[in-house]
Amino acid sequence: MRPAFIVPSLDAAATVAVVVRDLRRAAGDLIPIFVIDDGSRDATAREAAEAGAIVVGHPRNCGKGAAIRTGLRAACDAGCDVAVTVDADEQHPAEEAMRLLEPADPAALVLGVRDLVA
Repeated sequence: MRPAFIVPSLDAAATVAVVVRDLRRAAGDLIPIFVIDDGSRDATAREAAEAGAIVVGHPRNCGKGAAIRTGLRAACDAGCDVAVTVDADEQHPAEEAMRLLEPADPAALVLGVRDLVA
């Protein structure tokens, strides 16, 4: 199994570097982190690259689904066969993202769902 992290991002310069650094701390250097800059008007791409991510950019905003698709393509081209998406706004803890890799079944689709019962 060769996993990757995909971080779709739009105008996330204030938080994307923290997300990348936290993922790197949790995963080490063996798992690539692809930040998809979806047409940001701020320094998202620069912040992500300086934090150690592989940045792939859209020239204009194409939406989160397109950003994820671009990230999956980039991960596949890099030889990865498993991907975990992580939001760029720090809402997904890196340790929890790592837990999604535990089943280690490349054919599985694992979805995180919040318990919304009060």
